[in-house]
Amino acid sequence: MGSLVGYSDADGSADRDERKSTSGYAFLLGGAAITWCSKKQPCISLSTMEAEYVACTSAVQEAIWLRRFLKSLHILAHINDAVVIYCDNTATIAYAKDPKYHGRTKHIDTRYHFIRDSIAQGEVILRHIPTNDMIPDPFTKPLRRDAFHRHMSSMGLRRI
Repeated sequence: MGSLVGYSDADGSADRDERKSTSGYAFLLGGAAITWCSKKQPCISLSTMEAEYVACTSAVQEAIWLRRFLKSLHILAHINDAVVIYCDNTATIAYAKDPKYHGRTKHIDTRYHFIRDSIAQGEVILRHIPTNDMIPDPFTKPLRRDAFHRHMSSMGLRRI
């Protein structure tokens, strides 16, 4: 059936009125989207890294729930494996693994650091992916028609 794979993205404060970013994620099982989300973040991020970090935290929460849900249904034999979540921001991945940018990030609400514990527990793995391959882009920003259709196809979605 394939493995459970996630993608997480943020738009970086595109809302000109409130200056809040939009988070988007998608989870694929066997190459088809089984869950996705697009929502405005509850906080104003001071950097792209922070917006992506907040988005990744939401994706990690969904990944952990999906993993447990699929395990209870006996859907995947290897569901004990960590869920890979792709992110296009290398600073976010580095910060999630090692919070060395303390001076610039100490203001980030502690609830978003849930991601670190999930990585340490082996529940999720964050991996980098080029921005052009970030399939939840349609959930966070307007796209050209060809890019939109490419991302929809990557999620296994099609017109009916």
